[in-house]
Amino acid sequence: MNILVIGGTGFVGKYLVKELIRNKYNIRCLVINKKLEPIKNTEFVYGDIRNKDSLKKAVENIDVIIHLASIINPKDPNIYNVNVNGSKNLIKVCDKQKIIYISSAAVKNKFLDNYGKTKLEAENLFLNSNLKTIVLRPGMIYAKDSPGFNHILRYTNMFPFIPIVGNGKYNISLVYINDVIKTIINIIKKDIFNNKAYDLTGEKISFNNLVSLISKKPNIHIPIFICKIIAFLTSILKHPPLTQENIKSTVYPSETDNSQAIKDLDFNPINLEKGLAFK
Repeated sequence: MNILVIGGTGFVGKYLVKELIRNKYNIRCLVINKKLEPIKNTEFVYGDIRNKDSLKKAVENIDVIIHLASIINPKDPNIYNVNVNGSKNLIKVCDKQKIIYISSAAVKNKFLDNYGKTKLEAENLFLNSNLKTIVLRPGMIYAKDSPGFNHILRYTNMFPFIPIVGNGKYNISLVYINDVIKTIINIIKKDIFNNKAYDLTGEKISFNNLVSLISKKPNIHIPIFICKIIAFLTSILKHPPLTQENIKSTVYPSETDNSQAIKDLDFNPINLEKGLAFK
């Protein structure tokens, strides 16, 4: 079987490509950076999801496409062009190819920033297309080299105490990288392209309890109004410690339900304490 991975050189993509190769699939990656080192047993096709011509070449003789590529920063001016228009381009150049679209649990947030909005719009494009598709919505993916989760680890090491936005009772959606990869492989092997969307999240845990698993430092809860003042005062910085979007998405997190993924996809999330053994 011939598989195209879009975003195959990113954090999730590296884990995925390695496992696809181990399962004896023929792998092709759409790559935008020509300076990247080649991956053994993987064909590179250079192009950009925003360019339909390069996509046409990439999807030739492909059976399954796994679309991982996206811009996460909600303030990036290219976010709509990549996340939404790039998905439109992919749909237009496909014929019989089956597509696994990796969305995000962020689409289930009570507050949607530009990232959540664009991922939700892209989801609907795939689900309403004439192609055989499936959409996966992973929570924050954790692993020893996870950019998002390592940000939390760095955050807990910055001070002799751990500052927590608000009361910390809000839940955070996490999922272990291996659980995501196993689910993708299972979808391909069992041909589960049913034009449905699935939440891929592990056990529910409050931010307070997550922090207690990561660190034994004392916690200090910072009232929301003070966090908003800090976000306002530091908004001129290139990398502010807090933004208004961060606060809203943290305090009003996604309401996910993994029961359908467990039933339909044999999704079996690892216990969080076991998954965090790498830290």
